[in-house]
Amino acid sequence: MSKKFYDIIPPEKKNEFNLRKASFADFDSKREVEAELVMATKKSKKKRVFPGIFGKKSKKTGLRKKSRKKAIFGTLTSSVLFIIIVIVFSSLFFSKTKVEIWPKIEMISSAKEINIDFEQGELNIEKGIIPGEIFDDQKNGSQDFLASGQVLKEEKATGIIKVYNEYSTSSQPLLINTRFVSTDGKLFRSIRREVIPGATYQGSKLIPGELEIEVRAAEPGEEYNIDPTTFSIPGFNGTPKYTAFYGKSSSQMTGGFKGQVPKVTDGGLDKAKQKLGDQLKQESFDFLKKAIPADFIIIEETLTQEVVEEKYSVETGAEAGMFNLKLKVESRVLMLKKSHIQEFATSLINQDIPEGRVFQDTSLETSFTTKDFKLDAKDPKLSNAVLNLEVTAKTYQDIDLEEVKKSLLGKTFQEVEIMLGDQPEIERVKLKLGPFWRKNVPDDVNKVEVNLNLD
Repeated sequence: MSKKFYDIIPPEKKNEFNLRKASFADFDSKREVEAELVMATKKSKKKRVFPGIFGKKSKKTGLRKKSRKKAIFGTLTSSVLFIIIVIVFSSLFFSKTKVEIWPKIEMISSAKEINIDFEQGELNIEKGIIPGEIFDDQKNGSQDFLASGQVLKEEKATGIIKVYNEYSTSSQPLLINTRFVSTDGKLFRSIRREVIPGATYQGSKLIPGELEIEVRAAEPGEEYNIDPTTFSIPGFNGTPKYTAFYGKSSSQMTGGFKGQVPKVTDGGLDKAKQKLGDQLKQESFDFLKKAIPADFIIIEETLTQEVVEEKYSVETGAEAGMFNLKLKVESRVLMLKKSHIQEFATSLINQDIPEGRVFQDTSLETSFTTKDFKLDAKDPKLSNAVLNLEVTAKTYQDIDLEEVKKSLLGKTFQEVEIMLGDQPEIERVKLKLGPFWRKNVPDDVNKVEVNLNLD
């Protein structure tokens, strides 16, 4: 009967099994022993793959210590070699020098009187002539205004009364201003001379004569705007006619008033004209500034504006709470081409700039005023003006940057500072070398950049 592997080695001793102590006689065949031998060898090798970590190092050989020193030496060698390669590569391909030069700046100014021509439209710098154009606009406007004045108004009430004649068949004349008194004591007077018809009989019945007449209150005031009532004639008092002649109104008396009312005054009209005129003038000027061609500039001091038409809805002295005003405003202004002014300014600077110096284009500033100005939009021949042009600009010594670049090749940082610092036309210098360990400017002109800084 064949013996099993655990019949030879107890389970608890498997980890301590030594293949060299096993006898082939204990197995049924050599083939089985060889298979077990292979398996045991594989297990044994797994425990020795990393003897320094998974097993104990040999005190006799010291293999782990030697391997560690060798690894450290190899790492240091590789690092040094990498740094050398980086330095060489950077020096060959990334070497760059940048030089910023600030020249000494001096301001220069110039002035000239230029005649403005409104006809030819051509620039002539030699003769000092610049073309000018007249730009005009018209604005219409209308606005309502409150009357600013006050006046005491007194009005007498008026109305119609019917006067009756029950006295006789004869007519009765009434003089102008004949008095009529209402039942509540309000006095009115007739406006015209009147004749009251006589009464008539229809059978034995007397039919009074009658006539409608217009009357006016004796005093101004709203208290005379009385309702329909009966009137007596005081002039007949003490006679039989007093009760036979009387009047009656069938409608209210109207128009009686006494108090302050608004009134249109000269001052109110002037203020309205000023306000609307200023508004229209500003609108007109804003339009001119927006509508002007892109290459032109408006000379604002030449702006002329005037009211050419005005119309009021009322006259001075009218009693009105509001009135309307209509105005027409005309604006004219001189405009010049920006490019013409720029050409003149550049020419003036170039004439006065010292030899060997140049001016910074972006620093060119101009200012101007006009004199002897006369603008006639209808006839340009009658228009004339003189432009006082003043120009300022920054100037500096002309520096040949290419020559500077060539002179710096191969020089050290200190040499560059000394060489450029000794130049009287240079204010200051800023040098930037790359990579950072470089101490001198490259010999290749393509690796050197020189800039002029005018800020």
